[in-house]
Amino acid sequence: MSVQIIDSKVFSAIGAKIIDASYRNTVNINHISCCFSFKRPLTEKKVLVFINRLRILNDLSYCSKYKEPIELLKPVKIAPFGNEPNTYQFLKWLHCIDYNIEICTIEHSGRKISMLDKVCMKFLKRLIRDTEHTIIDSLPEYDKAKWSEY
Repeated sequence: MSVQIIDSKVFSAIGAKIIDASYRNTVNINHISCCFSFKRPLTEKKVLVFINRLRILNDLSYCSKYKEPIELLKPVKIAPFGNEPNTYQFLKWLHCIDYNIEICTIEHSGRKISMLDKVCMKFLKRLIRDTEHTIIDSLPEYDKAKWSEY
């Protein structure tokens, strides 16, 4: 499988969508359950760490795969309010990031994956799953489908 470097603006916009979703307590197409919690809200600092770790893992995947020198990346900031993508674009970008991070390739090159990176990858998978559920739950056809009867 090939790996591509993802535009830094994508990570910035993803951060904006996560922050936006962290304030959405009304269940609709913009509510992503893992982003919203009364007990442990996602802070801007946590989101920044998350998007920047994913960006680094994407870069490490590319450099490890194609034996390129690793450059020091300038951290991305969260896009300003109003620049967050719609939920469909958000999911497509999450799939793209997941596809373009190859943990095995990074490890095979002799680099260790930190616990923080593992946590970020686990949250990425949950974010994808919860966003997919949000989209499916918003479909009228799904809403009309029967639950326990034929």
